[in-house]
Amino acid sequence: MFTVVQTDHGASDRLVEDALFAAAGLDVTFLQCEVEREDELIAACAGAHALMPANAVISARVLDTLPDCRIVAVAATGFDCVDLAAATERGIVVTHVAGYCTPEVADHAMAFLLDLGRNLSLLRDSVQAGVWEYEACGRPERLSEQALGIIGLGRIGSAVARRAQAFGLTVIASDPYVDAAAMTALGVRKAGLDEVLACDYVTLHCVLTDETRRIIDAAALSVSQYHWPLRLRTWSR
Repeated sequence: MFTVVQTDHGASDRLVEDALFAAAGLDVTFLQCEVEREDELIAACAGAHALMPANAVISARVLDTLPDCRIVAVAATGFDCVDLAAATERGIVVTHVAGYCTPEVADHAMAFLLDLGRNLSLLRDSVQAGVWEYEACGRPERLSEQALGIIGLGRIGSAVARRAQAFGLTVIASDPYVDAAAMTALGVRKAGLDEVLACDYVTLHCVLTDETRRIIDAAALSVSQYHWPLRLRTWSR
């Protein structure tokens, strides 16, 4: 029997998974392992032929205890929870769900942008404090006169760009893997990271890899370096 262990999940039910696995005749164990408890994860996954993590860290040590494991199928867009080098060395295939929750993440990023752009949370707090003054938190500027910078113009970044354009925002993006022509077709101007960071709003939508890790650091957040206006920014993974 091919044994699958789903290490952790965020869904409230498993109706879809149960139906698919039952149809395939697979023996499946559903867990909710704590991310930081590696020993518990190792014990729970013993004998597994396949793992389905969402956030649980599948380290080289975990893989060392799974001689029969053939695949780690990450139930998310990112795959930084898996030691890719260790998996490759052991001949284990690692997959992810590239299109997972693209509209939801894009909507959430825009919700943050609109909140900040219109000072909604600040105005809510002032009203709850008994202050009824629409300029109490500053006068918001028109979105059509502002720019959104996107770092990573993949599925989610592109979805955010389309939503932002509907509100009249100028959109520029930094992504070494998307050429200028493809961005132009989307109505986005290709730019360097420094120019993107100087926009009114910046949203981050790239996979976490060694290339992108800490791309947002103290230098990137330095107001003096980029001469940002003194306003809040939205950062979204």
